[in-house]
Amino acid sequence: MDNRKVSSMDHKHRAPEKAKAVKWLWIAYWLYAATILFGLCAIAAIIIDYIKSDDLQACGGIYTSHVRWQIRTFWYTLLWAVIAAVLSVVFIGVFIGAAVAIWYMYRVIKGMIYLSDNKPMY
Repeated sequence: MDNRKVSSMDHKHRAPEKAKAVKWLWIAYWLYAATILFGLCAIAAIIIDYIKSDDLQACGGIYTSHVRWQIRTFWYTLLWAVIAAVLSVVFIGVFIGAAVAIWYMYRVIKGMIYLSDNKPMY
């Protein structure tokens, strides 16, 4: 076989894998978004991110950047939320908590827009 045929066959084989990758990324993004209203959905999303990270990274490019974006969003939000909770006894934690919530929403929305546009996060 010449290289064009191998490349074409390889592309056809990877298309379902990429479609699954996009599906799992969307599920995780929607769970992160649902966290704003329903609380602990981000825990399910981070579990999906870690379970599917190898599959997403195997698809390469934009998928790797999105799963990394989601994981970092989770851990930095958790860190700053704990700091805000501790500092809430001196009231400044309320402002930090509000800033964290806005930052979190920004990251989730930006990720969804970039995934929709088929663009990497970095």
